[in-house]
Amino acid sequence: MFFDGAWKGSQQTTTAHEINYFDFVSPSSTNYYVNGSLNQGSLTYTQKAIGGLTAIGREYSGSVPMNGTLQEFIIYTTPQTSYRTDIEENIGGYYDIVLPGLLDENPGAAAAYSLRRLSSTYTGSAIQVQRADNVGGTTEIGFDSYGDLDTTALTTAAQGNSMVVTTWFDQSGNGIDATQGSSLLRQPQIVSSGTVIVEANGKPAIKFDGSNDVLTNANGWTQGSSRNDFNVLSSDGTAAGVWNTDFTPRFAHNLRCDSMKFGTLSFTSSNVVVAVSEPNASTINTSYLVTGEYDLTNTALSLYKNGSLEVTTSMVNQRTGTGGDVSIGTSYQSTSGYFGGKIQEIVSYQTRKADDRADIESNINLFYNIY
Repeated sequence: MFFDGAWKGSQQTTTAHEINYFDFVSPSSTNYYVNGSLNQGSLTYTQKAIGGLTAIGREYSGSVPMNGTLQEFIIYTTPQTSYRTDIEENIGGYYDIVLPGLLDENPGAAAAYSLRRLSSTYTGSAIQVQRADNVGGTTEIGFDSYGDLDTTALTTAAQGNSMVVTTWFDQSGNGIDATQGSSLLRQPQIVSSGTVIVEANGKPAIKFDGSNDVLTNANGWTQGSSRNDFNVLSSDGTAAGVWNTDFTPRFAHNLRCDSMKFGTLSFTSSNVVVAVSEPNASTINTSYLVTGEYDLTNTALSLYKNGSLEVTTSMVNQRTGTGGDVSIGTSYQSTSGYFGGKIQEIVSYQTRKADDRADIESNINLFYNIY
């Protein structure tokens, strides 16, 4: 709650350790967040001059003292909306307060691969790695207290060597872990000579060589009637598929990057392929958030890049099914069209998320600082 001559908002009572954040986004309105999630807003208020008096441990009149503990109190004199999540992650990481992830705010993903923790309830690891020279066994790498990939554990495991990814764990809860256990030479890289591979945003990325690197899951995929696929990646210019799902004899959908133009396709129930591709080429080795969408309600197959619609076309329906394969790093059954570049996150929903697309893209962009 806050006071501008009258109390605004509803009183919050908690025994938990939490971060409370008032974001005064304009001279007349504010949003109230608790542990990174919007609790109340938008709340209107009237600015009041209080003569420079600041009181900690009681409200302004002094009649209602604080009953609880306080470890940190920060005031900015200008709105910090663009940096809110960074501030909350910094505080939460230090005080071990788990903040909500993308899947807390937007549940129901069919599969979710990321180098950050996507759910406050997820207790597994991000990836499994091993040395590129095949010395020693595998090591699972989880997250630090901020929910980021534990790069300290990763570099410790590397001991100055290069490391490759053997498994990218699915954080959705559906167990569709993507693996490459058959060949060391087909495992994408995460550490090069002791240095963690990163994007321009400074965050870790998995590097696919464009030759034969691929991570797969056999027979675990369920294809829905609608879909939204959110992909954080950069391409080195190799013309290839980024990832796809397969149902014999044809794949159900995929994301591609041909001649630096991102595109997505789907098959209809009668095995007719419908594809869309952005009209203008993207930039080599530049991070993008690319979203492929099939919206059955509006019978539209669309491609978005960095939150903006690039292209859309009519499509009557999308093939559905169970027992499909997933391949990350290629466009068709992990045998051809390999992707060259870096991938940081792939989250796929197989139910209609068109109405939530902008919120999901905002969450991703705030973390990866793409656009």
